[in-house]
Amino acid sequence: MAIFQQYNISPWLTPVRLVATSNQSGTYFNGPLNNGVGATFTYATGALTIDSVTVNVGDRVLLQAQSAALQNGIYVCTQAGATGVAAILQRSADQQCIEQMHTGFYVTVAAGTANAGAAFTLVEPKPAALGINNLVWNAAPNSGVTPIPIASGGTGSTTASAALTALGVKRGTTAAYGGGGTSNAFTATGVASTDIVTATILASTNSVAITKAVPTTNTITVTFSADPGAGTTVQWHAISP
Repeated sequence: MAIFQQYNISPWLTPVRLVATSNQSGTYFNGPLNNGVGATFTYATGALTIDSVTVNVGDRVLLQAQSAALQNGIYVCTQAGATGVAAILQRSADQQCIEQMHTGFYVTVAAGTANAGAAFTLVEPKPAALGINNLVWNAAPNSGVTPIPIASGGTGSTTASAALTALGVKRGTTAAYGGGGTSNAFTATGVASTDIVTATILASTNSVAITKAVPTTNTITVTFSADPGAGTTVQWHAISP
């Protein structure tokens, strides 16, 4: 009898909001079983900013350049820093044990003065034990590309970077304008209907969420839970499979 082993692992991870590309000072705890499950990174008291952006509860954060590389990885902020209060990051539920780690996985970054739109890849060797052996995330070739500016026109048109397109990765930041209901079609030159698209709200006048982002040729249609309002800013990534 033939035995088949089937792999169905997506190489892309849920985007992070921020990435720290310099060592972060704090206290690392590798979880109650010393295996990364429930691991935390605790800062000194005070508001925490990474890449010029304040870190809020629920933000996904990649620590990419820790001096102790065993601390690297994707975290979620469980406690925001404030006066007399320490910011606490906990390893993300999708990246807190070694069985979830696969070299070649990549994650994109939604915000930050220097790194919005960058991508980072988990590279070999895969650590034998999370939080004990080094974990290496390298910047993908598109990191450091100047972000595409927010469109100034009411249509929200934007053009994907030619450098990113050549790598199969397209990125844009566009403004969604109110009065058009919940569905907004953005011109996204270089995007194909077969691309994998993610969209993240960077700022919004109204309290809304993105329910789906659907690509067609040179267009992405983003559907919101309600009219997004004139002050909404959305960043999208399209990745060729």
